[in-house]
Amino acid sequence: MAENSSSYPPPPSYYCFYKNFLEDPAFAPVPPSPIRGPCSLYSTTYTTDVVLPSLEDQGIR
Repeated sequence: MAENSSSYPPPPSYYCFYKNFLEDPAFAPVPPSPIRGPCSLYSTTYTTDVVLPSLEDQGIR
């Protein structure tokens, strides 16, 4: 029985959007904007709000 094996997985399907990037950078699509606000992952809700107080809020100049 012969097995098909590969050192690396095949490239993702969207790689073709960037194939001419070096010749024409405008050819590539604009990346998506960052996630804002809460998002759910594995039944846990995460937020992108600042979770650490700023240095000024901690009394550090």
